[in-house]
Amino acid sequence: MPSFFLASRSSRHRRACFALYRSLLRQGQRVPLPDDLAHGLEPSKPTNPIKTLIRNGFRRNKRDTSPRLIVSALKNGYRFLTLLSRATAGPNTPEHAFVTSFIRENNARVLAIQEKARAAKAARPSMVPDPTRIPVLVRVSADGESPPRYEPRPGSFPRPLESLPGGVRKPPSLCDATGIPFLRFGKPQPRFLERALRHKTTLRQQRVLDLLEMQHEYMEDAAWEDEWEWLVSGMLQGKPVPVYTPAHERLKKGSGQGKGQGGPKWSWTGDTWGWRNLVVGGKGKVTTHPLMGYLPKGESSYQHTLWDGVMLLFAEINAEREDLIARAHAMWQIVLAEEDQALKEEKERLVREGRGDEEPKLRVWRRHVWQKKRPRPDSTEGGRKDAVSLQ
Repeated sequence: MPSFFLASRSSRHRRACFALYRSLLRQGQRVPLPDDLAHGLEPSKPTNPIKTLIRNGFRRNKRDTSPRLIVSALKNGYRFLTLLSRATAGPNTPEHAFVTSFIRENNARVLAIQEKARAAKAARPSMVPDPTRIPVLVRVSADGESPPRYEPRPGSFPRPLESLPGGVRKPPSLCDATGIPFLRFGKPQPRFLERALRHKTTLRQQRVLDLLEMQHEYMEDAAWEDEWEWLVSGMLQGKPVPVYTPAHERLKKGSGQGKGQGGPKWSWTGDTWGWRNLVVGGKGKVTTHPLMGYLPKGESSYQHTLWDGVMLLFAEINAEREDLIARAHAMWQIVLAEEDQALKEEKERLVREGRGDEEPKLRVWRRHVWQKKRPRPDSTEGGRKDAVSLQ
């Protein structure tokens, strides 16, 4: 049956633990240590090693709730308190020798762990792209040209047969990750490629989320801010408070009205205030955009400023989409060039083997799932039995 008593919520238990903790720290600082052990492993941060060990032990056991573990930890704490009290007598006591030997062993263990971590970090493949690598694609379009155009780097594809591992040509595959195209030359996938794909995907998702927030949540707040600016502007001019009409009703009533006075309106005494009038084709040719909001004294409204941000995000997303499409077309040219070269090499192999009349075909390097580990009925004598058992 589980115990409902939590020692950490008992005031008496907490007082006992804090008293033991302070006593251990006090006695640990009184133990004389040699010069090579007195300041810890880091010269830049000199600390008493006994104090560090005590703090680490309490932090390691502070979340224990089992009575068995708590009692055992407290017994060890009181036993080491006695040990430290006797070690303060001097370096000639066996307790002092035990403390110094334990600290040396612990320092050696910590240094071995740190060295192992450094070796593992050095052996880990770097995720930073190699600066000596040559880009696969080259942009051939001029700056500002839309959509952009890319081509494979001249002389890079198809690759020479002697530069391929094993002397066997395996044409790359054109793949995509959430709409981002890339060439898969083999497995395992390079870590820097994985990092680049993840980074680009995160940026695209964040742009779309920002766009949705600006279109829905922020636009409503901007409409209320325009309402407030409209009211304050009229009151500062000494005009009476207008009769309020909700924005969605004014949009329905005012859409498509007039030349220059169309759009939703506020009713002031003797005046009519419209929404923003955008100049379309010169002087006298104006129209009304109900999403832009009211512009007091020619200033940009909150909705207009926010709409500029929405259009900027639209332009960035569309430009990125066009760039990815152009890159995908160039990558597909690489795949076709590699496949054509593979067919030529396969034809040469057939001619060398005396089968020049056969039509060359691309090799399939990956078997389907249903073709794996499937025994052949006619391969061996026992294959027929295996085939019958699979039916």
